Amino acid sequence: MGRAMRLAPTLAPMLSASLAALTLTGCVLTEPPGVSSSAVAVPGPWVAPPRVQAIAVGHFVPVVDPPPVRPAGSCGSTNPFTCSCVHPACTPAHPGTHELREYLLARFPDVGNSGTYCCRQNSNRRDYLSVHAIGRAIDLGVPYASGGGADNTVGDEVANFLVEHAEYIGIQRVIWDHTFWNGERGFGTLGGDPHTNHLHIELSVAGAARTTPFFTVGPPGTMCAVACEGATLVGADCARTDCGASGQQCLGGPAPRCGIPEPPRAVPVAGRALPGIAPVGDPGRLTFTGPDRMFDTRASMSGLTWDDAARELTWRAGLDASVTGVWLNLAAVPTEAGHLSVFPTGATRPGTSNLNYASVRANLVPSPLGGGSLTVFQSSRVDLIGDLYATMGEYGDGLELIDPTRVYDSRSLGATVPGGEVTPIDVGAPAGTTGMLGTIAALRPPANAHVAVFPCGADPETSNVNLRAGEIASAQLVTALADDGMLCVRPNETMHLVIDALGWFSPDGLLEYQALTPRRLVDTRSGVYFENRLAAHQEIELPLGEASGMPENGWAAALNVATIEADGPGHLIAYACERGAPPATSAHNFDVDTRATLVTTDLGTSRRACLTTSTRAHVVVDLLGLWRRRDGAPPPPPEPVTEPTEPGPDGDGGVNADAGAPSGPIDAGSTERPPTAGEGCSCHAAPSRSRWSPVGLALIALALAVARRRRRR
Repeated sequence: MGRAMRLAPTLAPMLSASLAALTLTGCVLTEPPGVSSSAVAVPGPWVAPPRVQAIAVGHFVPVVDPPPVRPAGSCGSTNPFTCSCVHPACTPAHPGTHELREYLLARFPDVGNSGTYCCRQNSNRRDYLSVHAIGRAIDLGVPYASGGGADNTVGDEVANFLVEHAEYIGIQRVIWDHTFWNGERGFGTLGGDPHTNHLHIELSVAGAARTTPFFTVGPPGTMCAVACEGATLVGADCARTDCGASGQQCLGGPAPRCGIPEPPRAVPVAGRALPGIAPVGDPGRLTFTGPDRMFDTRASMSGLTWDDAARELTWRAGLDASVTGVWLNLAAVPTEAGHLSVFPTGATRPGTSNLNYASVRANLVPSPLGGGSLTVFQSSRVDLIGDLYATMGEYGDGLELIDPTRVYDSRSLGATVPGGEVTPIDVGAPAGTTGMLGTIAALRPPANAHVAVFPCGADPETSNVNLRAGEIASAQLVTALADDGMLCVRPNETMHLVIDALGWFSPDGLLEYQALTPRRLVDTRSGVYFENRLAAHQEIELPLGEASGMPENGWAAALNVATIEADGPGHLIAYACERGAPPATSAHNFDVDTRATLVTTDLGTSRRACLTTSTRAHVVVDLLGLWRRRDGAPPPPPEPVTEPTEPGPDGDGGVNADAGAPSGPIDAGSTERPPTAGEGCSCHAAPSRSRWSPVGLALIALALAVARRRRRR
């Protein structure tokens, strides 16, 4: 509409007995002619039919949420439903939002427009903006059925259509009648406002920008969506094939087809137990370095020894004798696919791996030293680059874990991070913090790229994550911060970046890193603890507290996680099972190739770790170390997550992003509650299809008048 607030050109008299359209930016109360409030409701909440659910399993749409209100903006009212905020991210609905709204109103004549843009807070998380504030949300009013329930005969049809075509259109979230669908998490039960009188629809960044097929090719036409209807495969030309006639089944997923099904999900292997915990040396505290490039076999073999028969490269670290271990970012520049295993020189090579590669890949590797040296086994000869970020020893800084927190998401700021430039980022570190444990995700650069992360003031020739053009990749960070708490990033190509914080280092931090003899916990390919690929959004549990030798003061685990044979882009989340639901951040982003990432997860009092992936894939998990409390105290229960708080990240393969888990929870899930009487007009308050009595209309007009007077103040 071009303005933050605008009244419709005509407004019915306050006490008029006739119905009228009352329009405030992003807020419409309407009753189209010919809609009856006596429509029959389908009992119970919205449940997508099996055909739609089968299609939805194969969808992945990145969920990108708005930024916090502060520090860039402010809101003038404590009422979250008023358009009282000022923020640089606030913008009227994008072209795609407008176009989709008009298309839906024309295709589904029984729904009405209940609002789009309003620069306001999220009513469930008032420290964040609403998705309506950034112009990517649509509310469609649905009539109440007899008895006051949701009219599923109207709303379900719209919701099913949106989910069925979510990737084609660019839909990141649908909320309707006690249920939500999230482009990264799938279906879930809605808390808070049940949304029985309107659908809440959110466009992805691509959809709002009109770059998805819906806008570039055209709306879905008379061709059929490829899908399974029982044992029958419906093709794009609407032809029907009986898979059972050839002894096969109709297989759903990203590419429905006739075939022999694989097991539907990963299952525990009977009689298998987790391996014992075997500490290596004493727990160590961290001392941050430059970061510094320690070796690059492309340029020099100085300080390196290659054993051709064993296919092992040994690095003589040349560090102080008090250093017991290192945190090394290791990058592989291969000519063929393979994997690396890192271990202290002189120790037996473990049956685990730290890095998988078919193209240039990097991963953070914590490892003890053996006689001041480190050895790297290579399954195939590859050039290696080692960047040192921290050393371990008796003295230094300890860790304080925090709930995974998204501290930076360039997508929510509406601008990419420029290539070839240093960009400072305030990660919100507490006073006295010397370093950060976190995760960075890099999203879809235009060419092969890498990203360097370092304390502002330094400008090292190092990198943390490597990725190919157009893909998403992530890496864990252990990095120093500048004296003022700032962190700097330098991508060599312009792209979006997402950073999540997992903990802060300081001299007072009580958690120290205990290196372990690496053990393989899970390999779903070969039936190690679990077998079969994980289904999308399936959660598996690792009861580390039951492993022999597990210390009482083990607060968090360092895991090397690899995903293999994935159906497509996705992300993985690791968390303490006691949370009850995954956090709105992700730890590992992957595609169809084999990917590995160091992952840190808290364990909770029962010391059980849970893993879930957004896309079906084999998963391999190796335990490398534990974060142990220095004073011996056992871990507290983690902060529980109510599902959904408002489903968050992770990603076009998602950081819960485009990354896994985007950004933190905003505008869906338990979603925004409806306003109470006297709070004024709200995009979520408009029962746009029910009949208003003259008294009701008068009350609405009075509320608008009150709201206008408040704004004038």
